[in-house]
Amino acid sequence: RVEQVMGTGRKVPSPVERELRQFARRSIFAIRKIMKGERFTPRNIATLRCGNQKGNLSPAEYPRLLNRVSSRDIQVNQAIARDDASKP
Repeated sequence: RVEQVMGTGRKVPSPVERELRQFARRSIFAIRKIMKGERFTPRNIATLRCGNQKGNLSPAEYPRLLNRVSSRDIQVNQAIARDDASKP
């Protein structure tokens, strides 16, 4: 009985916490329409919470994405993928 009350000592997220982690995760999104050939700047991309959308790039990729060129047209609030950027 005592062992049962003390638990295993392992810290694991609950099912609700796992769901929230996915929902609250951040990714890089277009904050205005970006045309093919346009450079990524702080004025057209930002790190936002994904919500129900599927995000692609981690916020850690943000500095590497700046000044690269968009390889396609990207709509507002659309997640930026690694393939969307070519070298400047």
